[in-house]
Amino acid sequence: MISGIGHIISSLPSITLEDLTAVDFDSRVDTKFVFHCDKINAFLEKVKDDLVVLEVNDKRLFEYENLYFDTKEFSFFQHHHAGIANRSKVRARKYDAEGPYYFEVKNKTNKGKTIKYRIPLPQFEEFETPETAYLVNEYTGLNFREMPNKTRIHYKRITLSNKALTEKLTLDFEMTSSNDSASFEFKNLVIAEVKQIHYSSKSPYIRTLKELKIYKTSFSKYCASVSLLNTTLKQNRFKGIRTNVKKIANA
Repeated sequence: MISGIGHIISSLPSITLEDLTAVDFDSRVDTKFVFHCDKINAFLEKVKDDLVVLEVNDKRLFEYENLYFDTKEFSFFQHHHAGIANRSKVRARKYDAEGPYYFEVKNKTNKGKTIKYRIPLPQFEEFETPETAYLVNEYTGLNFREMPNKTRIHYKRITLSNKALTEKLTLDFEMTSSNDSASFEFKNLVIAEVKQIHYSSKSPYIRTLKELKIYKTSFSKYCASVSLLNTTLKQNRFKGIRTNVKKIANA
């Protein structure tokens, strides 16, 4: 746990999962920021007066696990690397140790929108069902046999919103990634993500991060992980991300 963050988060008013549905946009604009964990407390102190935090069963910090699927050629990764505007990601997601569990297909459109399609799973590892097979085929044209490459990503998440429930903020940290042959730890890294129906630079979160000299960037947990775990893949486009991740880790 990042030093000091627990005190700030525990002082915030809480919301329930039901409350959060107001800002759980299936079609949204995501703005991401990547920075060293030593700046997180300063950021939260500046915006805490208009923050509420998700609380479930007396917990405000959740451990996520994502299992991403890709083709033999890493087509989803390569599409992102090539800058193809319309692209997809396929994953199973565990929202904390005891769930809930979902299977999700995320499509990024050429308008910059992220559209998420998801269905619940009975268990995290029981991801291949007739329903998930249909979802994959409907939105990617593929089947599970055509997606043999799997990448696991673990991280801790705090989910927040403004009090008006019109804007969502997630903070992810202590991230690790692995596949069948390698693993990587994203030391000191925080990923902040502002989720809006339409992008607005007037967001107090975006403005405050900018004041702290933290600027929006393109960052995909999946692509960063695949890049660092599979060094033989073409990844010139992600050289800056790899360099920044390692710089933050060694700071």
